[in-house]
Amino acid sequence: MKLELVALKIPSGWKVDFNTFCRVDLDDIRKESDLLWELNEDILQMSNLHYNVILDLGWYPAHNIDGKYTLTLVKQSEDMDTLTNNWGKPILLFKTRNIDEVIEKINSLLIRVAEGQIKIS
Repeated sequence: MKLELVALKIPSGWKVDFNTFCRVDLDDIRKESDLLWELNEDILQMSNLHYNVILDLGWYPAHNIDGKYTLTLVKQSEDMDTLTNNWGKPILLFKTRNIDEVIEKINSLLIRVAEGQIKIS
């Protein structure tokens, strides 16, 4: 089965660090276990250098059909200790099993961050 990347509306200012975000149907995964590998912790990561944030999408727990998409927006830092700390206190954390909900949330966040509508401290 050939999977296609999800089309996202990416405004200027964002850099795609990695992207394996494909549209997969959970019912198809139940039937074809090879697709389970699509549900992993490293699905999509983007960064906005102007606002110093990272947008990260993963599936938790990885490779588990009962998991959820987890979308995280964190403040970026060059200092690894600070960056590690920032993952513990994200600006935003959103979880869902619905792919359309996560796509809508990603598109909304990309625009809101690019337009300076989200407070980043």
